Amino acid sequence: MKKGLLNYATIISITILIILNGTTSIYAYNILENNDKTLDILVINSYDSKNEWENRVLTGFEEKLKQIKPQDLDLNIDLEYLDIRKRNDKDYLNSFKELLNKKYQYKDIDVIFAVDDEAFEFVKSEVLNPDSIMYHKQILFTGINGNVELTDEHKKYITGILQSNTDELFNLILYLHPNIDTINVIIDEFTYSNMVKERIESSKYLFFRSVKINFIQSN
Repeated sequence: MKKGLLNYATIISITILIILNGTTSIYAYNILENNDKTLDILVINSYDSKNEWENRVLTGFEEKLKQIKPQDLDLNIDLEYLDIRKRNDKDYLNSFKELLNKKYQYKDIDVIFAVDDEAFEFVKSEVLNPDSIMYHKQILFTGINGNVELTDEHKKYITGILQSNTDELFNLILYLHPNIDTINVIIDEFTYSNMVKERIESSKYLFFRSVKINFIQSN
């Protein structure tokens, strides 16, 4: 944490309220002993600036922070887009890492907020890298659909929320439309969609009646 002229210790509770498709998730995160008058947050989104869900997350994040922060604490939020739908290969990710290291090398970041799977995996790969600007930073994530495997060392710095299962949504569809015998699911080929597909397949036994599921998958 930064050392400021006013050396005070405080706890900031950041509550993120995310409402999506009628479901609500609440997460609380603590930042201990911030000794500067500015809280510097780097947000890394997995997709581009037009992604509606990620934009809603950021809006709720900023609004809640402004409501609960101490009056004498300024917020500085930087936003970066991984934009993985255009490229997601090793060379591209390395160049993105180099860009962030150069761009933020002189900035003391307090928190990194990773939104969706690809941003989380990117940040997770750097939090134990001493040559990275993300080294030993406090990491908050949301929107993760895959399995999160953290070592004891990772757990010192990383925490967040996962997406919920899909069986309730499908049961609602089947309840509201009793004549449906087939559901077509249109998805792309990235992490989120693959995890949705896997989750649907694994939760079929929880549907209160049988239904045929077709997956239409393409970029």
